[in-house]
Amino acid sequence: MTGELRSIDSIVRERAALPAVQELEQNSNCQAIDIRQAKQQLGEFANHFGYTNLNRVPPLLFAWKANSDLSQQLQQTTIPAARQPGRFSVPMVTMVDYINENVAGHPGVIHGGMTATLATSLMGLAAALNFSGQDVVVSTMKMDYRKPVFTASFVKVHAWLYGASKGTASAAVRLYDLQNQLLYEAVSDLKISGEGVGN
Repeated sequence: MTGELRSIDSIVRERAALPAVQELEQNSNCQAIDIRQAKQQLGEFANHFGYTNLNRVPPLLFAWKANSDLSQQLQQTTIPAARQPGRFSVPMVTMVDYINENVAGHPGVIHGGMTATLATSLMGLAAALNFSGQDVVVSTMKMDYRKPVFTASFVKVHAWLYGASKGTASAAVRLYDLQNQLLYEAVSDLKISGEGVGN
């Protein structure tokens, strides 16, 4: 742990004033998701949202209704064509999260396993929203750590599906700081079980 933990109230106040949050809240293509509803949809994935045993602010979650604004959000020109967001009912989900001071690996830098946890949870949510009622399991994940993710900071995380066939889906995630620097990205193969799996 590095330094004193901030109070939840102070984090909530600062987050509400962030331009990134206000932009998401005012975007008509973007809809807030209640974290409790998200956890119900995620089933066992709900544990990933959280390190819930820690004293922390639940993340803000948003679902996108259309692909039209995603290019600007994702700096899409840097994403290979094969990984562009697909035409799903929820083309992308976005999370604004505060990285707690007590999840450091090295002092002041988030533990890599926690970064993977954030990525997994958001990809799981993207799949859960598109394959309602199905079970989602991450079967593989390739991670690319670009820059350190510092504790005591806010991040914006996007996750989307870029392909699906019977019983499987392909997902990607990107984590940015609030200056829109790409800090981390990952791609994953998901196993989807249940009836009616597919686009």
